[in-house]
Amino acid sequence: MKIITCYKCVPDEQDIAVNNADGSLDFSKADAKISQYDLNAIEAACQLKQQAAEAQVTALSVGGKALTNAKGR
Repeated sequence: MKIITCYKCVPDEQDIAVNNADGSLDFSKADAKISQYDLNAIEAACQLKQQAAEAQVTALSVGGKALTNAKGR
């Protein structure tokens, strides 16, 4: 069985700041991380793999600089 799960790197919400001048969000200090929903999907794929010895898990993502972060890879 082949299991494919997709994930997306998102800014770490605790590092997002609000720009007081115009109310916009500042993501410059926010590191990229895998979203919690996607971590759940990856965990579910790994649990399925444990149930089927021949299973193979592949995780897919599309992105730019966020994927150069070791956490995103």
